[in-house]
Amino acid sequence: MGPWKDIVEARKRRFLELYEAGASYPEIKTQLEIDEHDFRDWRDTILIFGTSRFLMAHMSKTKYSYETKLAAVKAHVEDQIPHLDIMAKYGVTPKLLRRWCKIYSEHGEAGLQPKKITSPIEYQAEACARVDTYRGDGTSYQETRSGECHIKKSCGPERLAKLSNREKAEIVDSLSGQHDLDLLLKIIGLARSSYYYVRKHPKTATRPDVHEKVRETFNRTANGCVHRQILMRLRREFNITISKKTVLKVMRELSLVCKIRRKGFRKYSSFKGVTSTVPNLIARDFKATAPFTKIGTDVTEFALPFGKVYLAQVVGFHSNEILAYSISQSPNMLQQKEMFDAMVKVLPPEACPILHSDMG
Repeated sequence: MGPWKDIVEARKRRFLELYEAGASYPEIKTQLEIDEHDFRDWRDTILIFGTSRFLMAHMSKTKYSYETKLAAVKAHVEDQIPHLDIMAKYGVTPKLLRRWCKIYSEHGEAGLQPKKITSPIEYQAEACARVDTYRGDGTSYQETRSGECHIKKSCGPERLAKLSNREKAEIVDSLSGQHDLDLLLKIIGLARSSYYYVRKHPKTATRPDVHEKVRETFNRTANGCVHRQILMRLRREFNITISKKTVLKVMRELSLVCKIRRKGFRKYSSFKGVTSTVPNLIARDFKATAPFTKIGTDVTEFALPFGKVYLAQVVGFHSNEILAYSISQSPNMLQQKEMFDAMVKVLPPEACPILHSDMG
């Protein structure tokens, strides 16, 4: 039993003690910090299934057939049968019944059907086949089941990895009702935390109150004008407080590009030629089954009153213990050498770990 399940079981046992002692909802809420929905769900589960089912419900996951889901939802939504009777008849919890009803209201009967399991090749082919309309700038609109559109840069399976996290999340949303979410995230190469972060923080327009003024100022000349001129006119003519970076961001959102280039202009490129690459052996798998098999290193900067201090450390992925460290006012190779010398002293002679850094 994992630590999460231990915590849930302890909370449920405490809830059972308080409930059998006749404690009210405000008293239980104060001690366990649960909301009213959880209180009602746990109370109804005890009333219908008893204490044993209530305490063990989180330990296993019961699978229900499509016919059972559809019958329970229709009985609750269409026939207006109380949820307590549905729980007793079909053996479902209140939380699960609400989830089925929400899926049924959004996607209909098709949303309750078992999710189709496809291979990575089949999924990539389906994800790419859904792209139907292209624009001249290299992006494309992809139609989803709800009628909304989202942008995808390329329909080639080999280009899926080059999409941004927001574009990947939009593709996953369009296919989430047909495929397993974990499978989609694994194939498209998107972490679960990144997926939910994008969903929680939708993209919004930057300073929509100045969009028309920026567009009008840009269109005053035939070839447009650069952001510095727009910034100057926004501040002087319209008395708007705005920064240069915000003006640049608004211009990018409005697709306003000045066609005038100064003489000798060359776009900056950080490419310095072909350099040596380090293979990514860990590939985001930071779990170690034994000590001293996978370790990681990084440098952290701390801003203190007397200046900046840099901490270089080596962490063991098996126990998350700091194996060695070095503190310096300059992140140079001397600090790295000092850290590695300390690491060698703590490693067993037979250890052969994989050292992971931000370079791979």
